[in-house]
Amino acid sequence: MKNLLMLSTLTLSLMFSSGSWAEWTQVSEGVNSSVKMYVDLERVRKVNGLVYYWMLQDLLEPSSTGTLSTKIYYKADCETMRAMNLTFTWYSVPMAEGTAAGTYTPDPEWEYAEPDSVLETTLQAVCAH
Repeated sequence: MKNLLMLSTLTLSLMFSSGSWAEWTQVSEGVNSSVKMYVDLERVRKVNGLVYYWMLQDLLEPSSTGTLSTKIYYKADCETMRAMNLTFTWYSVPMAEGTAAGTYTPDPEWEYAEPDSVLETTLQAVCAH
């Protein structure tokens, strides 16, 4: 019984730890390789003509606030190449592992992908999936 309880606890902790449930695919890299962008292609969802996806930004060095990674949930329109940030979560460790340092829900606004931008590259990967 004790082993069953330990196994259940371990399974639940692995399911709900932020980094363990995602298979991140790198889609872009920032200037001087200071930030890498990843998308969880296995969790891309298409609903009523829109696409929902998770993006992870992993920083080489911490920001001035101590952030080393962020995880963002987006809603996207592939026909118009625009996206809307639904939630923004930041972490003080790489690859959005462990407990989040904070979460923010921004006002819903569409952002249009500029040519040769990180958003355009990300949307191309997500929309083609």
